[in-house]
Amino acid sequence: MNAGYLAVQSLANANDSLAAALRAERERNAVGILSRDDALQETLRGR
Repeated sequence: MNAGYLAVQSLANANDSLAAALRAERERNAVGILSRDDALQETLRGR
């Protein structure tokens, strides 16, 4: 997976639509990670 991101990142340097898609994917990933972290923190507070 990391190699795939690296390849896309390299290709995105010359392709604006690919760069936009990569930014959107990273934003979706970040939102998901933050959401899961919030849920975990809430669970840990309840202990």
